[in-house]
Amino acid sequence: MVHLISFNGIVKKFGSKTILNHLDLKINKNEIIALVGQSGCGKSTLFKIFLGLYKPDFGKIMYNGEDLVNNPKKIQHIVGFVSQENSFYEQLTVVENLEFFAKLYNVTEFDIKHRGKYLLELVSLLDSKNVLASKLSGGMKRRLEFAISLIHNPSILILDEPFTGLDVKIRDELWKVVKNIKSQGVTVIVSTHILSSAQKHVQRVVFLHNRRISLDLDLISELKSNSHFSLEKKFYEVISK
Repeated sequence: MVHLISFNGIVKKFGSKTILNHLDLKINKNEIIALVGQSGCGKSTLFKIFLGLYKPDFGKIMYNGEDLVNNPKKIQHIVGFVSQENSFYEQLTVVENLEFFAKLYNVTEFDIKHRGKYLLELVSLLDSKNVLASKLSGGMKRRLEFAISLIHNPSILILDEPFTGLDVKIRDELWKVVKNIKSQGVTVIVSTHILSSAQKHVQRVVFLHNRRISLDLDLISELKSNSHFSLEKKFYEVISK
């Protein structure tokens, strides 16, 4: 089976400190996969390697069988990224922000117009397209980030702790947006420390511990076999070993 993304034996060191040590991870097309781990375990480092911001000291990253480590420009076209921090401009409207970032990706005027409307409908922001970004609520600002990250039509969306600081209701609304994005054929990789949300909304969870993937869980199977299964309990079992 050819996986959409394969991290093969990834090693990353900063000086004498090893952050990732022969990490292996396979990701299938059009799935939502949650990456969980303690703060400082290497989640963001792994994402930065995938985005081409860091180069691994050893190992390969394959996309549809193609080596990405030696082809970083390819990554720019296939990956969208959302971090904890907002990247848009507060003094621009929702649609002006989309247009600005679309031009950075060399999206054509025709595609900006049509894709912009489609994305605003996808994230439920179409009625707010002319609102200044500074006037949006916290949840709406996150929706705008999602739309911006998808403006160049990537096949993969990386979400690095996108729900931090948001209340339960807003988180659940944003998970619906993530599922809408997935339904359009996008593969979503999300790092989160909010395990209760992950258990509700994700089918697959991987634990990053001791500098590698220590556990890969199919949540659907786990919940079917144990109705009292707790992702939080499993997480603490893993990190206590």
